[in-house]
Amino acid sequence: MKRRTLTRVIPAFAAAVALSAIAVHAIFPPLHVTVHVFNIGQGDAILIQDGYSEMLIDGGPDDTVLAKLGDAMPFFDRTIETVVLTHPHADHFIGLIGVLRRYKVKNVIFDGRVREKDPDYRRFKEAIASSGAQVTQIKVGDRITLGDRTTFTALWPPSDEAESTDIDAHDENAWSVVFRMQAEGGSAYLMGDATAEVEHRLLAAHLLSSADFLKVGHHGSRYSSSPEFLDAIHPKYAVISVGKNTYGHPSWLALQRLATRGVRVWRTDQSGDVRATFKNGTVVMRAKK
Repeated sequence: MKRRTLTRVIPAFAAAVALSAIAVHAIFPPLHVTVHVFNIGQGDAILIQDGYSEMLIDGGPDDTVLAKLGDAMPFFDRTIETVVLTHPHADHFIGLIGVLRRYKVKNVIFDGRVREKDPDYRRFKEAIASSGAQVTQIKVGDRITLGDRTTFTALWPPSDEAESTDIDAHDENAWSVVFRMQAEGGSAYLMGDATAEVEHRLLAAHLLSSADFLKVGHHGSRYSSSPEFLDAIHPKYAVISVGKNTYGHPSWLALQRLATRGVRVWRTDQSGDVRATFKNGTVVMRAKK
């Protein structure tokens, strides 16, 4: 009798603990804002969490992002408030196809540029249509709120290519979405694959100021993270999202520019997932190899 009673009690106790954990999470959501730069190989996938509200910027080159989201988000949270595609390159959008199919995505934001001849990009657009998400074309000056503590201001791209005739219309990196993020008294620049030409345009428009955190542009390419840009924002911390590649990313030039300015740098190919927690005007960095 004792053994049968214990057999019944243990599952009941485990269920009670699980329900209590859900209740605690529901009543007491995370206190601070967190930026996860996922180690997804050569590509970008960045999750920002404010309480139980999430923004996912890019999805990487494959479905690796799904496992990363499963680790970072509470198991009972199956909704992502906003998904952003910075630009239509495969190392940024392929993983978003699975995300749109597995999660309830409320909003999808991208720059509106067309790559209809690319069958993978067509699958991405079909996944958006099937998801029922609201679609918005981003432009300079747009502001997005996440949760109660986080705002994103779009610094690039302009709404009309005619406004930027000096930027190559065929260079999709040069039209990558760029955000300035502000949360808990801290700030960050999320650069996508933006080029030095874009950085100089932001400088000329007086859109740059000091920041705590930088997601380095274009996987640490030599053609991004220009000296003038780094001098304008002088970040404390920087993360390079990079994997095995044939492009020479990250460039020793970009690494040198960051090092000579005293910026502490993390690389996802060496440190694994990198997490930046914004709280009370400070940023705390952690890596998970």
